[in-house]
Amino acid sequence: MGFFRSFFVSLVGASFILSQAPFALAEDAAPNATWVPPSPEPLPGEADVGEAISPMRRGQLAPFTGVLLSPKAIARVTIDLESLDKRVVIEVGRARAEEQAKCQHALDGMTIRHEADAEVWSAQMESNDSQIDVLSERLKKEEESASDPLLWGALGFGAGLGMALLTVIAVSKSTE
Repeated sequence: MGFFRSFFVSLVGASFILSQAPFALAEDAAPNATWVPPSPEPLPGEADVGEAISPMRRGQLAPFTGVLLSPKAIARVTIDLESLDKRVVIEVGRARAEEQAKCQHALDGMTIRHEADAEVWSAQMESNDSQIDVLSERLKKEEESASDPLLWGALGFGAGLGMALLTVIAVSKSTE
């Protein structure tokens, strides 16, 4: 029993944590992002040079198979790489601001519902208090207008005693 309880608590806790975690969605690359074509496969028997940079001049034979970039393309790739951190910071800030706005909207909605519920509860309590006051007044009036129960009890006892005496007298007269 203890295993299932701890498993269930762990499962619920993990679900709660995962449902509350912030997340970001990937988007398509910006239209001005630099696209670098894939490098062709080396020819059979050609040595793999790994990551290499080899400046070249026009007409010079390439020392290995790869992708040739012009100085402007290299500058563009360098700028994109250097600005990547800044773009990430901007996108994270934008996503955080959007999530914060959503959370603030949800909080505002809950606050409004709470205030409305508090007003309804307060009005209901006031209504109940006034109803209690009205019923208490009616009860007082009824108690004041009612006659004394002792008096009615004594009158009932006296009437019953009188009827019993009259019956005894009537029976004794009829038997004479």
